[in-house]
Amino acid sequence: MLHCYINTPSDALAYLLDCTLATVERLAMQKKKSKYEYKRQIEIAQKNLDWCVMFNADVSNTRAEEIVKGKMTVEQWAKMRETKLIS
Repeated sequence: MLHCYINTPSDALAYLLDCTLATVERLAMQKKKSKYEYKRQIEIAQKNLDWCVMFNADVSNTRAEEIVKGKMTVEQWAKMRETKLIS
């Protein structure tokens, strides 16, 4: 999702979730990462995802779409990303 497509508060919430999930994804793929920061970002993303679901925000075309469709938690989604480790 690009910031130029934000027209409503729900769009803004979905955009921020996508940005946070990008951070989680980057951390998941790093061999050396702060476990505290990784866990913190997962918790922030999960709370944001919960709000998106609560407020019926459209998360299509974001990383969250896969999580919602797969009925996963952010932590489960992040674990799947850990298999694609980078230096």
